[in-house]
Amino acid sequence: MVASGAAMLMLTTLAPSATSATTPTTVSPAALTALSTGCDLSGATGSSATNQYPVTAIPNDAIDDTASIQGRINAAGSAGGGIVKLPAGTFIINGKLRMASNVKLEGVGPATILKAGPSFMTNTGPAGGYRL
Repeated sequence: MVASGAAMLMLTTLAPSATSATTPTTVSPAALTALSTGCDLSGATGSSATNQYPVTAIPNDAIDDTASIQGRINAAGSAGGGIVKLPAGTFIINGKLRMASNVKLEGVGPATILKAGPSFMTNTGPAGGYRL
């Protein structure tokens, strides 16, 4: 059985603004337009989180971005959820990223790259964990 009804999502580009590292950017619900609000089969609805947490790390450099990205994930998780936004570019990850409940990590499609840094394989956690 296939769910009926198509959903259309209109995305708008927001101009960059000076945002504190701990203050989320709130997107007005009017900025998001959806014709369908849930799945006809399961009744599941999409996330209603509109708080955005832009990552302030500079892409395309040789600096480890793990702490910057994890800090935004933690801030969104502490606030009950939100969207951690990564701009286009390559971000170096030398450690693990641990997602929080109701948090979405969102890039700009294939233009956003999370790349294992030179120390990624030597970074260990409890009992030598975290390696792939």
